[in-house]
Amino acid sequence: MITLYIMIILIVSFIFGMIIASYTLLSAVICLVFCIPLTVELERENMIAKNHPIISKYLGSILILFVIFFGITFSIFKFGSPAVQIGYTLGFVYVFFKIIFNKSQIGINQGNVSDYIKTASNVKHFKKVSPARGTPTDDVLNFIYIKVFFNQLDIIASKMARRENLATQVEIKTRATEIFKDAANIEPETHEGKLARMESQKHAQHVTQLNKI
Repeated sequence: MITLYIMIILIVSFIFGMIIASYTLLSAVICLVFCIPLTVELERENMIAKNHPIISKYLGSILILFVIFFGITFSIFKFGSPAVQIGYTLGFVYVFFKIIFNKSQIGINQGNVSDYIKTASNVKHFKKVSPARGTPTDDVLNFIYIKVFFNQLDIIASKMARRENLATQVEIKTRATEIFKDAANIEPETHEGKLARMESQKHAQHVTQLNKI
């Protein structure tokens, strides 16, 4: 009976640790490695008005999230039983390793882009830079689309080159560059280029599809 009670405490504490770490640590890391660097890039492209509060808002959020995390963690280790402490520790360690080994969670994905656009759009400091119709937010999404497209294209071209069983790393790199350059054209000439372009476009469209907003 005591063993069952301890197991329940461990499981509940583990889940609680995961929730707290996901809400605080994961969110803070996303701000640090995705939201703030993207804002800096948009500044460089003159797509955000000067003296905007976007970065300061994210820095404030990071500070609050760390205060929450360390406050809860301190309370757990100050007042919690050993079973609670172990379960909680395993929970946030699990999230920590997920962040390290699953970097797609903290990079450019649909959820992070959607959250960023909602947060930054509320500040209303995006600038219209394109002569095409649409809002400043559309211009930002187009910028993100292009960034995602070329990042994904580089990944796909490298995978295609490695599958061709070439003898050396130099040959693989050269072949990947050939596929990348061909796929970057509006009308690729090779089958590999067409396939790489199509898959990259599909991925970029998925990431910047914000129907959930």
